Amino acid sequence: LCLTMALTMLLPPSGSGFAARPEQQNAQTVRIAVISDPHILPQSLINPNSQDFKNIAHLNTKMTGESEAIIKVALATIQARKAAGSFDADYLIIPGDLTYNGEKPGHIRMKEMLSAFEAATGVEVFVINGNHDINNPGAAHFLSPSGKRVTARQDPDLLFTTPEFFKSNYADFGYAQADSFYINPSGKAGTMSYAVTLKGGYRLIALDSCVFSADATPNGEDDNDSTMALHEGLVDWALEECRKARENGLTVIGMAHGSLVEHFDFEPLVSDNSMIEQYEVLSCRLADAGMHFIFTGHVHSTDTASAVSARGETINDLETGGLTTYPNTYREVTFTTHDGAVACHAGNVDCDAASPVDVSAMANGYGVIQKPFSENYGKPMLFAGDIENGVPYNTSAFIYDIVKGRVPSAIRNALPNGISGLLEKSVDRWTGDLPAQYPELAAALKGFGMTPCMFTDFLKALISQIDEQFITNADSLDPVIGAAIERLSHFEFVEGDPETSFGDLVMLGLTENLRGNEDPAAYPQV
Repeated sequence: LCLTMALTMLLPPSGSGFAARPEQQNAQTVRIAVISDPHILPQSLINPNSQDFKNIAHLNTKMTGESEAIIKVALATIQARKAAGSFDADYLIIPGDLTYNGEKPGHIRMKEMLSAFEAATGVEVFVINGNHDINNPGAAHFLSPSGKRVTARQDPDLLFTTPEFFKSNYADFGYAQADSFYINPSGKAGTMSYAVTLKGGYRLIALDSCVFSADATPNGEDDNDSTMALHEGLVDWALEECRKARENGLTVIGMAHGSLVEHFDFEPLVSDNSMIEQYEVLSCRLADAGMHFIFTGHVHSTDTASAVSARGETINDLETGGLTTYPNTYREVTFTTHDGAVACHAGNVDCDAASPVDVSAMANGYGVIQKPFSENYGKPMLFAGDIENGVPYNTSAFIYDIVKGRVPSAIRNALPNGISGLLEKSVDRWTGDLPAQYPELAAALKGFGMTPCMFTDFLKALISQIDEQFITNADSLDPVIGAAIERLSHFEFVEGDPETSFGDLVMLGLTENLRGNEDPAAYPQV
């Protein structure tokens, strides 16, 4: 986490305008709203007083309990801005992770909301699946009498979403309009993909980059996996779709859940599975085929990045942040032509730009949140701040909440028999003279009147106490971890200047990266 946040502070600011080689000289303007990773968990599946639900309510910085309310407001904002002429959207696209963990009622509720939106606005909606949406055994509800989490393994009929259900549920949002589909002759990998022609001379190619079927998963079962990949046959289909689109004078726009271009240095290293496998090669092949723009999501941050192939063709990856993640924005993107070149302009809009978010369904009693929602509710709620006192974040509490449940168990998994077990075979119980390579130790022990045997017995007793106190006792280890995080968070790189504290810099890097605003020049303390 610390490495990731430090790296984000070194990034250049994201650009908002791109130009590509002309594909059609007389293309009309097309306006697209983009919502990504809404992760809906409908209120019908939530008991806000369930302790199990409270434990996951803001997991991975998603506002799960507030998701339905946030999506409702975002759709209302798109509608209001279209009616006012602020942004006359032609289309809304959603590049994956429509649900929290693939809950079938979540998909049904999302379909209801999108159908009502289409009917009210005339804006056509197109979706593609994310890694959470299909064959996910972690789909859950919290309606049991005890409030315990019930998963799709326990109640598959209610919760489990198959590829077939996904496609039928969202038939009106891409699959019914499409005139081309990828057909996998040997399995289901990539089979959510489709292509459809948009107004004004544009061709949308929706790529299923998720791993959820037995022919693609590591365990050989129908199960979801966080890996992003494009099936080999799917790549061939996409390249052919690009070729045909160019022959017909259409500008190609791609959509996939995972990224095809790195959005910061070392992204594959510090954010595993954020990139589509073999993205370096695939991005260039698609660029050469004519796909100069692609909309992505998955990592819940907003950014734009480009890659150029050896042939000089550019692909622009427009990554849209998670709607239910700070700063709770969606994109407004305009494609048009200038002097024969296809141009793209992208901007971000607050979900509550048109109306406030009502979180009354949650058990915290906050009700309607004053604008801006992201600052008054999202930031303190997700980053351990204090809503009542206007404290936007608490770095030490935020980091501690991430690691407290992981570090003790990780230590116990690594040391099932404690440090004693680890050293049992590697530390000799010396009974005679020390080996010749330890003259300083031998001299020191002699000075204390200790034999090697006495010394090793002392070490074993000491290590046994450490094992008993910290390795097998999480209650003792948690305060130690918490104290270390607290000290690190308040460490000031420039003594006396709290803005240079490690904690403040971590949160600045994190929140600005999520906003797509990371610009070190704007922050003297950086």
